[in-house]
Amino acid sequence: RTGMCRCWNNLGAPEKQKRLKIFQRLHSALTWNDFRLAMEEVTGALSTIHSLSWIVEPSHFDPHLPHFHFGPLEAFQGLGESDWRKRLAKCPFLHFFENNPQACCIGTKTFWPDAATLESTDFYHSAMVPDGWRHALGMTFRSEYHHLKYLMVIRRTAEQGDFTPDEKLFFDQIFHPHVEAAVQRVEDWEREHSRRHALQSLLSRSEMPVILLSWQLKVLYINRKGMDASAVWNFGEKEAKALNSSQVFKIPREVQRACAKIKQAWASGGFQNVTSDPFCEVKVVSPDGGGLSIAVKAFRVQRNLGGVPFFQVSFQSESGKSGANPLEMQFFSLSPSEREVVDLICGGFTNQEIAQKLNKSVDTVKKQLGAVYKKTGVSGRGRLIALLR
Repeated sequence: RTGMCRCWNNLGAPEKQKRLKIFQRLHSALTWNDFRLAMEEVTGALSTIHSLSWIVEPSHFDPHLPHFHFGPLEAFQGLGESDWRKRLAKCPFLHFFENNPQACCIGTKTFWPDAATLESTDFYHSAMVPDGWRHALGMTFRSEYHHLKYLMVIRRTAEQGDFTPDEKLFFDQIFHPHVEAAVQRVEDWEREHSRRHALQSLLSRSEMPVILLSWQLKVLYINRKGMDASAVWNFGEKEAKALNSSQVFKIPREVQRACAKIKQAWASGGFQNVTSDPFCEVKVVSPDGGGLSIAVKAFRVQRNLGGVPFFQVSFQSESGKSGANPLEMQFFSLSPSEREVVDLICGGFTNQEIAQKLNKSVDTVKKQLGAVYKKTGVSGRGRLIALLR
């Protein structure tokens, strides 16, 4: 902390203001492409560099991961596994970070303290000289279980000079935490986007009339049957047949009242001890006796959306049947964390890979998977994937 304060206090007021604006650019990134563009702008403004590489899951080859590179070096993106391994074999930072999980920012002088030692190595002649760089700073970003998730290497030429002690301190104590926070935000956003896309894909094929509402009662999603059922509820079955349900759509007044009651109870702390999802359900019967009823359920969402709940509104006939198949109904009985595990299972990931991606232990993943099997009534991974697909 003392070093960080000294590093920041050594900067003049104009430079501090400039760097704060640069970090704002970094924190505005919500996708990996935004992050790549921000990193190129940020590192270029903060430091004179030769090239930069951002490598995802360096110990695991996957050409579809969001690697990026800028500068005059050959990019990692598009390489086959053999060439990928050869490139990483030349990277001294990877081996060091794999064996020193507490380290997060080091320079090339960690390996070669003087020029004579460096110039006597095969790495100098096979990598540095051909690619045109001489100095580098390596930074790593890990999961809470110290799994190496991202490796970033910033390089300089001999003319640009090595990183000064103050620069290294800045990258270690100030730049690194900002990048780490930005990466977490991108990961959360991408995960939530993927989950929402998967849910919308499921609902679009569903026979269940359904509406998803934000905490402010804005429509997050509605399928065609949800529009049709809303028109029947608001105008009656006979009149609804003559209307375009998408043009006349309006959230039923009874739904708004039910949501208001749930929000009032939430504000008064009425659900603090409820850990299940949905944490509240209110049923409403059609006021004109038209044979419809509505179930309004409140669900929690992940911390990346601020912890504010959302509402699921589903319509049912007088007989209590919504038209949805049992598996779809069981899907909504899963907790948000269980649905995350299910999404990754359907993507073909192993328990170990799921644990790494979600920053959980393997035992936790197994426990949640067991709960999924129990709720959906299936007895194995293959059967679960087949049913959900």
